[in-house]
Amino acid sequence: MEPGKLNGTAPLLLSRSAFLARMAALAGASMLLPHCTNGNTQAPIAGKLTGSGSEVGHRLREGNFPSPQRTQKVSTLIIGGGVAGLSAARQLKKVGVEFLLLDLESETGGNARGGSNKISAYPWGAHYLPLPDSSLSELIALLEENGTVTGRNAHGEPVYNELHLSFAPQERLFINTRWQADLVPAYGLASDAKEQITQFLKSMSQFRNATGTDGKKAFAIPLDRSSTDENFRSLDRITMQQWLAAQGFTAPELIEYVNYCCRDDYGTTVNDTSAWAGIHYFASRHGGGEAYEGSVITFPEGNARLIHTLQKNITAEIRTRQMATAVQINNDKVWVDVWDVAANHTLRYEAAQVIMAMPQFIASKLLGGLRTINTSAFTYSPWMVANITTKEFQSNGNVPLSWDNVIHGSKALGYVNACHQQLQQPGNEYVFTFYMPLTHLPPAEARREASALTHSAWCDLIIAELGKAHPGVRSSISNIDVWLWGHGMIRPLPGFIWGDARRQAAGPLQNRIHFAHTDLSGISIFEEAFYQGLQAAQAVLANLPHHA
Repeated sequence: MEPGKLNGTAPLLLSRSAFLARMAALAGASMLLPHCTNGNTQAPIAGKLTGSGSEVGHRLREGNFPSPQRTQKVSTLIIGGGVAGLSAARQLKKVGVEFLLLDLESETGGNARGGSNKISAYPWGAHYLPLPDSSLSELIALLEENGTVTGRNAHGEPVYNELHLSFAPQERLFINTRWQADLVPAYGLASDAKEQITQFLKSMSQFRNATGTDGKKAFAIPLDRSSTDENFRSLDRITMQQWLAAQGFTAPELIEYVNYCCRDDYGTTVNDTSAWAGIHYFASRHGGGEAYEGSVITFPEGNARLIHTLQKNITAEIRTRQMATAVQINNDKVWVDVWDVAANHTLRYEAAQVIMAMPQFIASKLLGGLRTINTSAFTYSPWMVANITTKEFQSNGNVPLSWDNVIHGSKALGYVNACHQQLQQPGNEYVFTFYMPLTHLPPAEARREASALTHSAWCDLIIAELGKAHPGVRSSISNIDVWLWGHGMIRPLPGFIWGDARRQAAGPLQNRIHFAHTDLSGISIFEEAFYQGLQAAQAVLANLPHHA
């Protein structure tokens, strides 16, 4: 995610005093923080600063947990309640396998979680799902469960519930001092920039329709179904910026648009995104069925609605505030030691099969010397997400407030109107969800900087970015809640997706311990997590004697 850093350069290690001095300097100099005086001249904006359970998670680094007080036996244990873990659990439930699912947080969902206030439900992370390819039958079955798919047409393609598709107006972009419809830059562009954008989109369409010599789609979801053709896979060895330059795509507006897309899906810039991943963003969607053009599946709470569907029949098997501290194989069983946060003690689970649905840097910590993989190849982007309670922002131009609102060239990705999908629109208050991948520094440094900023500092930053399109926006805002994701998503750097590290990490341990997480795909999207979970569940079933 750091611009120009392609080789996983180690983060700069600072002493505490040096780090605090740097933070003070940043507040006055401007790296992430804007120059502003709102905090000195106006009352602070209400709200809270929160995030995933990092304080408890840091306890894992320190170790020194007490010995288990008791042992509980279970057929299968799933560690991690994000999309992958819930997907695996749902599949095991269908076939009657006994299991328990543990999660560190107070609720499941990972970065697809959501929240709500008196105005609207809203997302704390992922907020939409593109229409899936008709071949993804398991995913379409999930959408049937929650009423998003209402049936099939005469061709067997899914028919979508219009209430679950993004309402119009869908997207707008603030560029060259005004709003335009759609996110592809069009307003105020020179003729050569327009031509380059046209040619770029044509190239992406060609990639979307391409197949390899093996007959597979060049770019597919899940990505492991993509063609093995070297003509395509070689794109993983260069950056998206290098590919753009090689094709003669140099228009600043086009580069910024592609940069926005990479930051949006991957938390990486064009300078450090694998070209294969960058093209995958545009070329992997083959969704069909009856839905109006350009629509995506979304809800006020974003993908949290899909989380509710995944877990609705497994609530009895979920244990929250449970942090795994060690995993070991003992003869034909797997021992998992777990710190019960609420009870303040350690217990041990003894399982025949275990699914570790978590990032690899955590899995490797728990496994100790049980396996050796290149964890340094797995890097993760930090994010900030804020939910803003506000009156509607004043806009320049004739394009109305849309579902997705993006500011060209911003440090942030813009904001989503969480109220957009409500049938009964709010009165004069809205909730806008504001997204910002922290791509201005190497990830470790960005995490340290982010954790040092106060709620007030984050509010100043958010207002500065919004102010580029909405001058005077501060007076409209009544509350800002800020959520920090320290390891928001895996970063598809060049060489990672089709390199050895990802493949080696995906392999099971003695056919007893299995892994499921989007970092084993290299792309952090709902579909990848969902199918990672299904794959792990199938591996468990193949190794349980009465299900094999």
